[in-house]
Amino acid sequence: WLDLGSLCGKSYAPLRTPTPTFSFTNFSSTSHQALSPRCKLSMTNLSDPHCRCAIDELLKRSIVGELPHGTQRAVARHLGHSCSVVGKIWVRYTLSIEARIVEGEWQSRIKQNSGQKQKEPSEIVELLQALPIEDRSVERRAASLPGVSRNIVRSLVEEGGLSRVTARIRPTLTAGNKLSRVEHCLTFIDDSTLEFESMDNVAHVDEKWFYEDKDKRSYLLLPGEEPPHRPRKSKQFIPKTMFLAAVARPRYDLIKSACGTES
Repeated sequence: WLDLGSLCGKSYAPLRTPTPTFSFTNFSSTSHQALSPRCKLSMTNLSDPHCRCAIDELLKRSIVGELPHGTQRAVARHLGHSCSVVGKIWVRYTLSIEARIVEGEWQSRIKQNSGQKQKEPSEIVELLQALPIEDRSVERRAASLPGVSRNIVRSLVEEGGLSRVTARIRPTLTAGNKLSRVEHCLTFIDDSTLEFESMDNVAHVDEKWFYEDKDKRSYLLLPGEEPPHRPRKSKQFIPKTMFLAAVARPRYDLIKSACGTES
């Protein structure tokens, strides 16, 4: 068992708990040398066996109660965590030893059943149903009001639990507007037969606006190609043309004895 009490004046008691299966291998004698290639840091909490192994390795590499430069970084690299995590464990252990705590304090303070509990999809749907539809127009706002994650709302949209529907403004018809429309339809009824007229003598006229170009265009480009340069002073200066459109039923030409629209 490693006892730092014989190495320095500080009363560092050895750890006499069973050694876990997790261990460090191939440690270099040079303290500042990288012990393993860089790996992606883990965001998970260290378990008690990992904390124990970290303390054991730090005690082995300590000199007169002090850690050589790069030791914490090397141990943290093997654990896949940041250097600050290992540093906090070492500081808490040394302070507990100075406070005459037997074997020091190195266990994790995080409880087993800790952290934010994952919500069920049915609970999230109930929270969203309690919101007015006007507050569910944007994913960020729909997630912030009930206190859920934006990624959860987005996953519900991808899975089909939520569907995005576009609602357009509809004209509001008053009682007078509805009455005038009914009266207009009644004018096309033949009083003798009570049937609708064929509208052979009616032409529907409307104006149509056509823009020369639009603000956003998408292209399918091959590697090395660049999108075309489309200079405009502003999108408000895109020229537009108005066409007067007339729609009517085909006329029967007595001279040509055929139906057509050339009349």
